[in-house]
Amino acid sequence: MTDAIAPARRGSYPLRKGNAVRPLIDGVPAFRRIAAAVAAARASIWATVAFVERDLLLPGAGGTLFDLLDGAVARGLDVRILFWREPELERLLPGASHFGGTEADRLWLMARDGRFLARWDHLPRYCHHQKTWLVDAGQPGEVAFVGGIDMTDFAGDRFDTGEHPARRRLGWHDVGTQLRGPAVADVNDHFALRWRELTGEEIINVAPPAPAGEHRIQIVRTISDGMYDAVPRGEFRVLETYARA
Repeated sequence: MTDAIAPARRGSYPLRKGNAVRPLIDGVPAFRRIAAAVAAARASIWATVAFVERDLLLPGAGGTLFDLLDGAVARGLDVRILFWREPELERLLPGASHFGGTEADRLWLMARDGRFLARWDHLPRYCHHQKTWLVDAGQPGEVAFVGGIDMTDFAGDRFDTGEHPARRRLGWHDVGTQLRGPAVADVNDHFALRWRELTGEEIINVAPPAPAGEHRIQIVRTISDGMYDAVPRGEFRVLETYARA
């Protein structure tokens, strides 16, 4: 435990003042707000997702994730998506449907003329479980979404509402977060690190946005050791914050 926490005390991101933070309780309100932000975007959409089903309709999006992204590309936006790839998913979770960079997935994406930039990140023995959206990074009005809601129908309905109606199956009471202000730069930095490690392409890190609210927050993350060249010892700031609490 001590060895795992030690590197985290030199974690990358500071406590930042001046942020606006909006909790997004349950999947329907969260994805409606994300879809609205994507629809209003003027420059870029950068996202990190984990479990994704091709044909799952997103609340407020007017279609699937892929429809939402292709619509942004058609408007001339810079759209980049990091997917989790797990070639052994069927063995690990039998019956789970997952868009994960297999040859069939790549052919499917080409056939529908998906024009956004997509990369698959395979972390041996780990799922990154990171779900982030950056809308208009470095532009006035930029916003980030950080949360844990998957885009899948596997093992239950992620698109719950505050009313929690009985649906004769497992519902997922989950949460996302909308961020504006200086902390958005740290979400940007983490996406840029992962994109660079996978593609060799630099995304220019932007200066922290102007204050947008009154909250003091810190972006924390888990990176396993040996995964990325830029963080050779890993980073375990999430573990540290739990231990401190």
